[in-house]
Amino acid sequence: MHQNKSLRPLYFPLYFLLYFLSRNLNDVERTTVFYHFMLHEFFHLGQGISSYRYHYTDYAPRALLRVDYYADAVAALALYELYRQFHPPGWVPEPSWNRNLARLIRLAVLDMEVFTAFEHAYPLQSISWFSFRRYLQWHFQYARARQYGTDTGTLESFNLLETPDLVLGGIDAQDALYRTDTVFTKPQLLVIGWKAKLHEFSSEVENFAGHLVDAVLRGDLESSNRLFADAFFVHPNLVGR
Repeated sequence: MHQNKSLRPLYFPLYFLLYFLSRNLNDVERTTVFYHFMLHEFFHLGQGISSYRYHYTDYAPRALLRVDYYADAVAALALYELYRQFHPPGWVPEPSWNRNLARLIRLAVLDMEVFTAFEHAYPLQSISWFSFRRYLQWHFQYARARQYGTDTGTLESFNLLETPDLVLGGIDAQDALYRTDTVFTKPQLLVIGWKAKLHEFSSEVENFAGHLVDAVLRGDLESSNRLFADAFFVHPNLVGR
């Protein structure tokens, strides 16, 4: 779907409603996606970003990526605390804090999908540098939440507000377009910047980068979770071990 950029804010509320109603979600999950969207946009007001922020992807994508991540993280944490205290009807808590967080991250990713589907035909065949990096950050955080050590780990030590920086396959050009058939210069390589440290991981999975791109394009968090598992084995500090 391609629209005049000046008209996007007018189209988006209706598109958001139609898109997330079409997803296979129960009522409380739909409500959670909507809450995440509203909290994300509300927090943007304090960041100096309006609903007309689309142009930032053209000339300041890295800056927008950081502030967008922070807004997503704050919205997820606000919902985590809200649901922990008030238990909305239909929301059955998971047995551990990290599983509850992973569940909220999954729904937050569905919120993010609306923006990408608003720009492109769906299902996605390719994805821009900005959108891919944003999704990759949250696929990474979902995998961390699923695999985080619960014996000693806490929500505070998980540190969701820390922005991860991931570079896949040796490609980090802002004009890159990611597809499942993208030719990567280093198809097995994943570099993760986390807490001011670089973590380099070379996968034994053939075309690891292509598989991870495919998981992102399909919104398949479980596949990316499995792909990240080996990286966490090599760098256990990423999951609190």
